[in-house]
Amino acid sequence: MTLINYTDPVPLPAPVTTAGPLYNGLWSFTDPTGEIWVAKSGVSNGNWARARDVLYCRVFRNAAYTFQTSGTILIPMDSVTRDVYGLFSDPAASGTGGIIMPISGYWRFIVNCRCNPTAAGQNFIIYLMSNNATQVSVQNAVSGSASYAASVSISESWYVSGTNPSWTMNGNTQPALPILTGSIHTYLSAKYEGTG
Repeated sequence: MTLINYTDPVPLPAPVTTAGPLYNGLWSFTDPTGEIWVAKSGVSNGNWARARDVLYCRVFRNAAYTFQTSGTILIPMDSVTRDVYGLFSDPAASGTGGIIMPISGYWRFIVNCRCNPTAAGQNFIIYLMSNNATQVSVQNAVSGSASYAASVSISESWYVSGTNPSWTMNGNTQPALPILTGSIHTYLSAKYEGTG
């Protein structure tokens, strides 16, 4: 009979001190039960943590932005609410303004965008897209009046695979309308849920 060592039930590698091979220097490790662990030099002293507990990123649009009137135009996020492991693809550093998925598995995405219509009947469309090219989910709203902000939200779980795919918010309005900016109005988040 094998006794479990409760002080170290899953023997993990030593804390990391250098950049890993995954996006933005991340390391990953799969334990004997199939659980994925991640570590990054400079985060929690390089110690390992369960990926499903820590891989989370929430970003938002802070600068003014006006929708275009056709196509699936990228709406780049430019500010961070939370991103401990560096998943944000910052447009200030030639990124997409989206979130990079460094490991394969199921991810939960939440997209929210608000705009101020100028009249009733104005159409407002938001897309969740992979690599700024593949439409994954779409939602739209039609304004009831100019008195209230129009809001569109998407909440989806998707299996993500491949090498560092970037997931973004894209959209358009008819006519061109400014979005409401700030962390409670226009944001994108992703959280790793597991291998699936």
